[in-house]
Amino acid sequence: MSEANNTPHNNNPLTNPQVLAALVTGILTLVAAFVGIVPILIQANQATATQTPTHTYTFTPQPSATDTPTVTPESLPSATDTPIVTLEPLPSSTPTMTVELLPSITPMLSDTPAPTQQSEPTLPPTTIPEATPTLASVPTTPPNTLLIYDDVAFTVVNASGATLSLQGVRFRSGSNEFRANQWANADSIPNNNCVRMRDAAAGARTPPAECRNLLSLLEVGGSALFWLNTPSFEVVKRGEVLAVCSTDTDRCAVYIPQG
Repeated sequence: MSEANNTPHNNNPLTNPQVLAALVTGILTLVAAFVGIVPILIQANQATATQTPTHTYTFTPQPSATDTPTVTPESLPSATDTPIVTLEPLPSSTPTMTVELLPSITPMLSDTPAPTQQSEPTLPPTTIPEATPTLASVPTTPPNTLLIYDDVAFTVVNASGATLSLQGVRFRSGSNEFRANQWANADSIPNNNCVRMRDAAAGARTPPAECRNLLSLLEVGGSALFWLNTPSFEVVKRGEVLAVCSTDTDRCAVYIPQG
C-alpha cells in the first residue's frame, strides 16, 4: 500500500478556508448590523419630535467556489419596529383675555313732536309818497291857466297871452261841482284878467297879484266851495279830465284847450 492511503482524512470544517471565509463574512455582517441599530436605539430614547432616518448597511458575502453552506445572519428589526415617542403639548401659560360685550344703549324716541320754528313773514318795505306841490298830471303843452285858491275864494287867471274861453269847463271834487259858465264873460277872458268866486260870509277880499283885472266876481254859499274838505279836485272839459289839482297847495297851473 502507498503512503497516501495510510494518511488519516481531516474532517474538521474550521480547517476549511472557505468555511472560515464565510464565518468571517457573517461576523462582519453582524457587527455592521449592530453598528447600524445602535444610533436608532439612542435616538429613540431622546425626547425629540423629529425622527432621524436609520441607515442600514448590508454586507453581501463573496460566493464560495464550493457548495459549502453560507451562514445567513438573522434579520434585524427594521426601523419601523422602533417605538415612537409621542410628545403631548403642555398647556400654554399665556392667559386668555375674555372680552364681554356690553349691551348697547338704544335711545328712546319720544312721541312728542319737536316744536317747529316758524319763520315770521317778511313785510315788504312801505314806500312813503312825497308831497307833490304841483299838478298830479303834467300837461303835454305849457299851461295857459292859473288856478289860485284859499279857504274862502277861488280865482281863475288867464295866463295864455291871449283871450281865454272857459266854455264847457267844470271844476269837480268828491263833495261838489262848479260850472265855469256861471261867471259872466267866462267865454272871453282877456289876458291877465281873472274871474273869481268867494264865500259870501267872508266879506270883501283883495284878488291875488297875478290878477291885474277882476273881470267877474261871484259870491256863493259855503256849500259851493268845492275845493274845501277834499284832498284834490279835477278840471274837466266836455267829460275829459284835463288836470287833477291837489288842495295841499294854493296854486295849480293847467292847460285848457280852446275851441
